[in-house]
Amino acid sequence: MVSILFLLNSLPETLYLKVLDPMDSIMYSIDFMKENWLNWLLPNAIFYVALYYLTGNIVTDLFTTHLSFGFNFGTSSIIKYLLGQGVFSFMMIYRGHLFKLLSTSTRRKRMFMNKF
Repeated sequence: MVSILFLLNSLPETLYLKVLDPMDSIMYSIDFMKENWLNWLLPNAIFYVALYYLTGNIVTDLFTTHLSFGFNFGTSSIIKYLLGQGVFSFMMIYRGHLFKLLSTSTRRKRMFMNKF
């Protein structure tokens, strides 16, 4: 299960930014992760850790865009909720830009362009 999460981590960006058949999208996502695993997983891990420390729940309620009935309406809870949503939104936008950058170039090309 964990290996599927790592191999298909870039699948949402593949579906959003590439026009491929369903099976080709899965294969492209796997190939993308094989080629760019360090450049992709390291920034994502940093964002997930930051999101966990801000909200305290990375697995549950990560995609929640509404307040639940059991939500604590204290000032600190509302601030944590808003900060978590802000970091999550920034993280998803960053992932899209990073995917576009990594999928349109190779490691060798990025190293060459870094000199300029």
